[in-house]
Amino acid sequence: MTEARDKGWWKCWRCIEDSPIFEDPIKLKLWIMCLNRARWQDNARLYAVGNATVEIVQGSFVTGRKALYTAWCRTASGASNTNPANRVTAKTLWNKLHSMQKLGCLTISSSSRYSVISVVNWRVYQGDGEDVFPDALPAAFQQLSSSFPQRRR
Repeated sequence: MTEARDKGWWKCWRCIEDSPIFEDPIKLKLWIMCLNRARWQDNARLYAVGNATVEIVQGSFVTGRKALYTAWCRTASGASNTNPANRVTAKTLWNKLHSMQKLGCLTISSSSRYSVISVVNWRVYQGDGEDVFPDALPAAFQQLSSSFPQRRR
């Protein structure tokens, strides 16, 4: 159990249930993978990717379509790819990632060899001992409000 605690943590707000990401199990798992893989240290780090050197800042990580698919298939349950009816392709994962970019949850900077994925508002998910109001969350995660007046009890 200490090994899992040594890997760090991030905050998950209950309003995620109101998000379009929550409605799609593939997007939800992909979002959690992005939060888990994003660099959490404050200082930037240089990564060698082929012949290039890439600087990764806090809240970002380097991946590619095939690497993302390999990580997806390597997860503990593996259930998503065992049943042919639930099989997910690398292209499907990449398309889901781009749809999450359209929702404003992350940004993708691509080259011909790799992509840098950055979580929007990364600090919100870190908490730093402070509670962050839901207004600071991406629009996709904010609870929809009703125009109906609240009843007093």
